[in-house]
Amino acid sequence: MKAADGSACPVASFFANASSCPLANLFKSAMIWLCIFGFAFAVVALAVPPRYLSAADGVTGTFRVLVTKLASFLPSSENPDVVVLGSSLVLVPAVRCDDLIAGKTPCYDRWYYDRYIPEYTHSEYLQQKLSKLTGQNLTVKNLGVASSIMSDQYGIFKLMLAEGKRPKMLVLGLAPRDFLDNTQQKHLETPTRLFIHEYEDNSLLPQSLSISELQNSAGKIQRRFEKVVARIRTSSVNLACAISGHQSVAEYSSGQTYVGDRPNRLKDLETYRKLYNPPNFSMLAQQSKYLSRLLATARKNNIAVLVINMPLTRENTDTLDPAALVAYTNTLATISAHYGAGFLNIGSHSDQYSLKDFEDCCHLNVHGGEKFYAAMVSNLAADQKMLTALNKNGDAQAIAGHQSHGAL
Repeated sequence: MKAADGSACPVASFFANASSCPLANLFKSAMIWLCIFGFAFAVVALAVPPRYLSAADGVTGTFRVLVTKLASFLPSSENPDVVVLGSSLVLVPAVRCDDLIAGKTPCYDRWYYDRYIPEYTHSEYLQQKLSKLTGQNLTVKNLGVASSIMSDQYGIFKLMLAEGKRPKMLVLGLAPRDFLDNTQQKHLETPTRLFIHEYEDNSLLPQSLSISELQNSAGKIQRRFEKVVARIRTSSVNLACAISGHQSVAEYSSGQTYVGDRPNRLKDLETYRKLYNPPNFSMLAQQSKYLSRLLATARKNNIAVLVINMPLTRENTDTLDPAALVAYTNTLATISAHYGAGFLNIGSHSDQYSLKDFEDCCHLNVHGGEKFYAAMVSNLAADQKMLTALNKNGDAQAIAGHQSHGAL
């Protein structure tokens, strides 16, 4: 191309020369553009404020689903009157009894156990019972985390307090596995503890130039990327579901493949045999300290606690060394009494429950759940201190009068 006077056009000459420039050829490389995109994504990912990410996404693999409820509840404005802490032993009966009052038949599908029950946070059945007991509209939150241990419960409670949540009462459902699980001797590396670490520590920079600090910082950066990717994936799924009108897995509610009552085949009994043996008395002592810390912290914050030794099948407790079982039960009773907490020892009276009350070797079904909640409410009704705690804005004597008129 030439100018009007016949000379070469300067603009055309510029682009002609630029196309032969090595730098221009460099930018024609797909690999270079991939690197540029990756660098830009890294900058954006590291710049995303932690409040827009879920700490649960820092817990990878199949364990993430166990702690997603904590990531949703802790930063929320919810401040329930009663919080239930424990393992899946407090989750399953809550789901079964809530399904009962909703008119649903129990579901035993694998997805129900793997996704729906771990993420469950309600306890409508218990909420109705406690509201009837007190004559108030009490709110109950179930923060049971499957496979958690006693130190996990303490960590969750501390986070609740740090977020300004002050329930009137904690219901702490415990069992021997919470103190004697041989598979969780590294108690600071459980899924719940990993979540707590992610939730509390958002700093990506190392505190020093030591090898351990640099490795820790590199791990944090990696998990930040994983959180951003997980958030993009979750948002994309939710958007696709909103457009298509389908439900996401996280929102999948009961109402699909149901069966009624089923025979108890004592599922997981062999697993418990391995968890319990050989009996780990050092872990019992370690986890007992966390129970003491939790009860001391609750007393300091004027929060009532009901400690419950959960019912188990005889087949389950028979796999545990008798001395370990006695030591565990005595530990719960002694520590609860020392800190003025309520103690409901159902576990030592599990002969009141039959296999028909369980759906495996440890989890109560709907029939067992009804028995369990009835025992809990009866215990609270007979304890003036607990009644006062549940009715902090009222008069415990008024509650007693409410009971005597057939409220139960």
